[in-house]
Amino acid sequence: MARDRRPQLRDLEVEIPMGCDRVGLALARGIATAALVFFLTPQGKAQVVDVSGRYQCAQAKVRRAKIEPGHKIVLRYYGKHGLVEMTYERRVAEMGKTALS
Repeated sequence: MARDRRPQLRDLEVEIPMGCDRVGLALARGIATAALVFFLTPQGKAQVVDVSGRYQCAQAKVRRAKIEPGHKIVLRYYGKHGLVEMTYERRVAEMGKTALS
């Protein structure tokens, strides 16, 4: 008998969201989900790295090295700001002295 049943007025009292109501509901759900994800995600802390200190050259690749009189090695190369010249001198400690000459 249930198959032959006619639609009743109470069957039409079901409310179906349409148009703006449906968009608003979807937007509210999206905002709620985003808020939950934002507040429940653990926050990472930034690492603090101390790089202060003294540094020295670890490596230099230079092609034009030249030995000059007086036990000097002279390196000339073009750097960021033009021609650079580095001179290395041989330092010999004399007997009885603590300072290099």
